[in-house]
Amino acid sequence: MDVVELTRNAGLTLPEGWQANQLKAEHPTQTYDAFVDAKLSEAARPLSMPFNVAKGNSSSYNYASGRLDFQSYFKKIYAERGEIERLILNRLLEVFEQIDRIAFPDDYKHEAEILHSWMWDGFEHVDPVKEASAQEKRLNNYTTTLAEECARDGKDYESVLRQRKREFDIMKRLKLPLPGANTQQTAPAAPEEDEDGPENNKEE
Repeated sequence: MDVVELTRNAGLTLPEGWQANQLKAEHPTQTYDAFVDAKLSEAARPLSMPFNVAKGNSSSYNYASGRLDFQSYFKKIYAERGEIERLILNRLLEVFEQIDRIAFPDDYKHEAEILHSWMWDGFEHVDPVKEASAQEKRLNNYTTTLAEECARDGKDYESVLRQRKREFDIMKRLKLPLPGANTQQTAPAAPEEDEDGPENNKEE
């Protein structure tokens, strides 16, 4: 595009057939936001990443749609973690055990293979109260274990139990109520009325 210098309060002469116009603010157009959203959605789809995560904006989401999108996203992450465990971590552990068996053979007398599991960081629930209630029900009806529930949060259940025992011992020494203990609360007493009744207290 040719640039023509304009001088204030001066006439402008252009070649025949030319016309001077001001620049028009046509970009970005009204469809720019839709274009950006479409490109972000295309880039995030191979990763099963929800659109609101890719965009960093959940203003157009409600609770149900957010939960639905994150279910497939979490499954994708679980699958990738499984691949990392199978292709990388388990192989590293196998090499470590081979060296460890030579250095400490007595540790492997009764076990041909050491059982293990990998703990990853958990995912925070949108509604912690609902998640805690569901967790309590799963534990009470024996459809899960404390080890599985702690693993969801990326914690070791043995470390959690040891820490809880230390806390309970301290609370007992300090004579503090333990979590889950039944505490009886007495309702406040109703105000007493005069023997003659409220009607006799009125001024005549």
